[in-house]
Amino acid sequence: MENTLAQNIIKRHAALKAERSNWDVLWDDVARYVIPRKGNILTKNTSGQEQMTEIYDTTAEQAAQVFAAGLVSQLTPPSEPWFRYEPSDSKASPEFRAWLEQATQTALQAVYASNFYLAIHEDFMDAGAFATSCIYIEEGTKRPLNFVNIPVGTFSIGEDNEGFVDTVYRDWQWSAKQIEQQWPDIPLPKVVADALASSDPKSWDKKYTVIHACYPRRKGSWKEGIVEGKLREYASCYVLKEASELIEESGFYEKPYSVSRLLRSNNEVYGRGPALQCMPEIKVLNRAVLDLTLAIEKGVNPSWLMPEDAAYRPDNRPNGITYWDATNPNNKPERMVDSSRIDWGQEFCTQKRASISKAFFVDMFQMLSSPDIQTKQMTAREVAERVREKLVLFSPLFARMVQEKLNPMLERVFNIMLRQGRFGDVPPELAAGAEYEIAYTSKIALALKAANDAALLEVVDIAALVAPYDSSVSMVIKWRQAFRKVSLNRGMNVEDMRTDKEIDDMVEKAQAERQAQEGAEMMNQAAGAVQKLGPNAQAAALKQLGVQG
Repeated sequence: MENTLAQNIIKRHAALKAERSNWDVLWDDVARYVIPRKGNILTKNTSGQEQMTEIYDTTAEQAAQVFAAGLVSQLTPPSEPWFRYEPSDSKASPEFRAWLEQATQTALQAVYASNFYLAIHEDFMDAGAFATSCIYIEEGTKRPLNFVNIPVGTFSIGEDNEGFVDTVYRDWQWSAKQIEQQWPDIPLPKVVADALASSDPKSWDKKYTVIHACYPRRKGSWKEGIVEGKLREYASCYVLKEASELIEESGFYEKPYSVSRLLRSNNEVYGRGPALQCMPEIKVLNRAVLDLTLAIEKGVNPSWLMPEDAAYRPDNRPNGITYWDATNPNNKPERMVDSSRIDWGQEFCTQKRASISKAFFVDMFQMLSSPDIQTKQMTAREVAERVREKLVLFSPLFARMVQEKLNPMLERVFNIMLRQGRFGDVPPELAAGAEYEIAYTSKIALALKAANDAALLEVVDIAALVAPYDSSVSMVIKWRQAFRKVSLNRGMNVEDMRTDKEIDDMVEKAQAERQAQEGAEMMNQAAGAVQKLGPNAQAAALKQLGVQG
């Protein structure tokens, strides 16, 4: 049974790699021009090998670095809270809200203390260059959480019926010694055991291919609750390819791999993004810079026109002297005139650099990183107004990152820490099936939300102009609902907002107090008027008002 499972995994791994083969070619081409240090997808580079031999312009590499750094600082900033867990039901109890708020703070501290920012930066580099990236989230041995960036070209993916990645197969090379260190307490395949038992130490370092297959188990073959690995929803199988043997079969309660695709074409599993979209510009710019460099070199050190039978060579050194036969004017050497338009080449390169930077949203990230915004001297509305056009183009990428990358990752973080007991006692509502959702509060998330509120804010401005002519225009908008939405989009905590019932009670109380005050004022006014009457008239008026004389 185990050998059959191992053989099936090897076959499916091979099939998924075959489906990925065209992408490997594309990714290798992208790596050559955008991230040379990751250019070992088709061919394995030797450690310390020169990687920039074909690069003459680094605009694309710098743009990819700005893209990754911008996402880290604006989407998952290490210096401020950028997500929170909140109840899906607006009528959730205050106790459940408070528990989720505490869980958020605990999870944030665990993320900050982990290697998350090392992994997510590499992940965002992969996203910008290859448009497909993968992070593995697991329980740490020295800390609650551990994040691992899986290099592009080492994993293959499959989708579920809704188009989300639910299957990840990856492979890597490990020595017999490393395999033993990973699984010290289980019987290892015979080829590994023999290598470890060999008297030749070199056998210990012999490399073997390990395949990790993670996929959803079929309905009916897994169970809810805390169960052993083989009964969990997602299978986790390690196979030694050379021996076609299963090393370990276990499982996960939720997807441990978080895979995102920036953009997708029809019927394609892997993503497309900035680098693939502007590869023509990247290659043309790289060649143009080479040609421009050669043109400049020709201008500084031009070619020479020499007589065919000249017995000398010109001296190109500074202050060099060239001797020639002055009796023959036609024998004089001269520099070849170079008519290259370097200014045209410079303008051409500038245009291409701008196009590449725009594809990687460099201008948007630089705007979001400006001192005014970083010091919060600008409101979210001002930020949105400055970058609205760029945010409109970026919002599809943001949506996919949230749905495919951040949501599964933070759900995995929540469940790991919940099982570890780091959130304290589970509230009855959660145990009874109450659900939570993830809200994002980073600058770029709030700016995108603020951009969505622009229509309402513009309508408010127009309503202020129209109201003097028709006061009923203020009744068109559900002001309380709209204002609550805008407040949430500005990053305000739900806990700091009153419920509709609290607001209704306050309105009712205010109305009662106002009516009482108006009644007292009317009584005072009536009493003052009575005092101006004669004795008989006062008695009649007081009797009419129901006041005893």
